[in-house]
Amino acid sequence: MRPIFPMSESQMQVAMRYFDLLREVLQTPDVSNVREVALNLVRSLTYFIYGIYDTSFQKLYTLSRSEELVGRFLALVEQHCHEHHSIDWYADELCLTPKYIANLVKQVTGMSAGNCINYNLISQSKWLLRSTTLTVREISDRLGFKNQSHFGTFFRRYEGISPLEFRMG
Repeated sequence: MRPIFPMSESQMQVAMRYFDLLREVLQTPDVSNVREVALNLVRSLTYFIYGIYDTSFQKLYTLSRSEELVGRFLALVEQHCHEHHSIDWYADELCLTPKYIANLVKQVTGMSAGNCINYNLISQSKWLLRSTTLTVREISDRLGFKNQSHFGTFFRRYEGISPLEFRMG
């Protein structure tokens, strides 16, 4: 498989070492902070690849102000969706009104801002259910839900099954 943008052989080797290390970390059963280590490796790889992209293509394409703000919104959501489920917090962080950021997100991504937050919550939920031994209650707490019942209702609405059924399946 060829990358979407050109990478030198040495850059490709570095990226492949990240993937090998990530695979090794994910297969290590006795590390208590596997998730955090894996997330940091993925972030580091993302920054590495973005650096290559940035130096290669920045001159060809510049983000509009709307795209830049939505990118910042999405980055905040990825980092904080387990703490903040409401668009209001993200709007405050970006010094924008909730209505303005909601309109921008819809315009740029085609998704509502709330769905962007919920998509990240569902992704993290699924990852935690499949790759950890945390109880559903612990996952619910970790993702900032009021209680396990609220988390179960949320999960079922998006996935069509309960968190336990997802874990077993």
